Amino acid sequence: MNPSSFIPHGYSPVRPLSERTGSVVFLAINPEGQPCCLKIQSTSRPGALEDLAHLRRLLTPVIASDGFIPLRRWGIEPASNCLWEELELADDSVTGQPYEPRNASVYTPLTLATHVAENGAVPTLQVIQEGTRLAKAVSQLHAAGLFHRDIKPANILLFRGSWVLADYGSVGKAGTSIEFPGTEGYVPPDGLGSPALDVFALGRSLYEAWSGLDRYHFPSLPPGHTRSTDWARHGWQLNDALLQAGNPRPSERCPSAEELRLALERASTGSLRFSRRKLLLGAAATAPAIAAFYVWRNLPSHRAVWRRLPPKRFGFEGWKGTELTCDWKRRMFYSAYADARGILYHAYSLSTFTNTERLIPVSGVQGVHAILSPDGQNLDFLADVSGEILRIDETNGNVRPLGITPIRDNGFNGHPYYNPLSRCRGRVFGYGDFKSHARRYELDEPNHRWVEIPQATPIPWPRYSAYCFPSSDHGQWYVYGGLGTPSGDQFDNSLGQEGYTGEVYELQYLWRLDLASGRWTPLLPYRSWVPRNLVAAIAHPPTQGVAFLTGSTKDDPSEASIHLWQDGSGQKPIRLPNKGDRISMYRFWSILREPESNHLWVFANEGVFAVALEAV
Repeated sequence: MNPSSFIPHGYSPVRPLSERTGSVVFLAINPEGQPCCLKIQSTSRPGALEDLAHLRRLLTPVIASDGFIPLRRWGIEPASNCLWEELELADDSVTGQPYEPRNASVYTPLTLATHVAENGAVPTLQVIQEGTRLAKAVSQLHAAGLFHRDIKPANILLFRGSWVLADYGSVGKAGTSIEFPGTEGYVPPDGLGSPALDVFALGRSLYEAWSGLDRYHFPSLPPGHTRSTDWARHGWQLNDALLQAGNPRPSERCPSAEELRLALERASTGSLRFSRRKLLLGAAATAPAIAAFYVWRNLPSHRAVWRRLPPKRFGFEGWKGTELTCDWKRRMFYSAYADARGILYHAYSLSTFTNTERLIPVSGVQGVHAILSPDGQNLDFLADVSGEILRIDETNGNVRPLGITPIRDNGFNGHPYYNPLSRCRGRVFGYGDFKSHARRYELDEPNHRWVEIPQATPIPWPRYSAYCFPSSDHGQWYVYGGLGTPSGDQFDNSLGQEGYTGEVYELQYLWRLDLASGRWTPLLPYRSWVPRNLVAAIAHPPTQGVAFLTGSTKDDPSEASIHLWQDGSGQKPIRLPNKGDRISMYRFWSILREPESNHLWVFANEGVFAVALEAV
């Protein structure tokens, strides 16, 4: 049905303001004789009208707050398959002021796109102020489980001088489809994940307002922006916030609207940004010794010497080998992974570089984690949910359940570890039913049960993608990853915490767990180091540090590199210069540390490499 053929009872259209397929917007007079914006949306899909009504019931209390064009009332007309909305009138693009009836014949709603086109780039502090309001509005929308999905300057109106979100026709819940999924240039290249889409689109919209340039010029700034009077205190922080919000790489993008709001608030407060180059030059001119010390302190202490080992390629379906499944005495590297077919088992010789693979048909088992048994002769597969342990005989591939008391908890998974003090294997962290948890369990094998271990200090609430690895004696364990929320609920975006948006997360925190005391110690502050293409990390005792491995992507074919973080240095991880056989590593599988030589073994599609960290 043509929506313009239906007018709600008591409304008198003055003239249409815009029209597109399935919807029309009028300047109208409401039943009380007040001017208003009347939008009518029609649908022919069965059940769609009730879906629209349900969304409006969810949306109405959210948009009653600041940052949205006010919705006065709405209703549905089943006979016409139409939903109608009465909204406040935006400011007039002709006068730049609130609507006046005498201008009814020429009135056009003032959008941010029009405002920028007619007046040029918006000053820095105004972008920060208005952007903070919009980011808060988007955050409130997300907290209600709703997503706008078509944020752009043409859908941001000026209402009584303030910027507000409008056009609720594309609003939906997570996972629902829409006929018009965003506008080109405001949709991130990784797709239409709803939170990511809104944050990306808002970032690009604010960029257009601040720069006066089209979104396709992102992240360029016009001449003079970096030399303006407010750049040193506010502009650089706004630029950093927009670079993160509008970043095409999911791992480097601002993860939530709330995080964007906080970044903009910091930009509003303002802080001076000092050029490290200028500081060095100034220090060199006034105190050469201090400058020399500064440069020396930031030079890498080691270099990474890569040596390609015999196999030209490495990669096996379902490979999940870790430090806990490597037997260096016999130089065997194991992997076990369960899917609907059973357990896919690999035994890989580190001497001959040959692989033995078996599919063990065990039904009803799920999980991706395994650990060597205490005698090192068998591989123990830790089943998720049930808590059962399946012992795999290395010689023949036979499987024997240990008969562990069932847990049957969807959240019972997470990383395995070994506690040399209790001589027990354990598991830490888990995820299930859209919730993460930070519980720690150890196996009481004589009594065939898992026991939850109390914590001496509050422990981190990592995302499901957090990664664990041990020190050389397993007495301390390291964890890196993004931080979740204390409730564990992936939809609970608590203040100061990270939201969940579904992508793989970059390094945001590094912790150390001391098993003797049960104490967790944060080692790297939040977002102090956010590397590109981080794939793994491993403890490296000779350097008293942690080696982080970064790889490559199709869009970023840089060399695989080692970044070294040394405990107690007070520094961020430093990239080590590469020597020897260099690679662009596109598919990573595992990393090990050889106990005798302390060489790192990197397993990737491109082959197997031994990496020596040599002092320079």
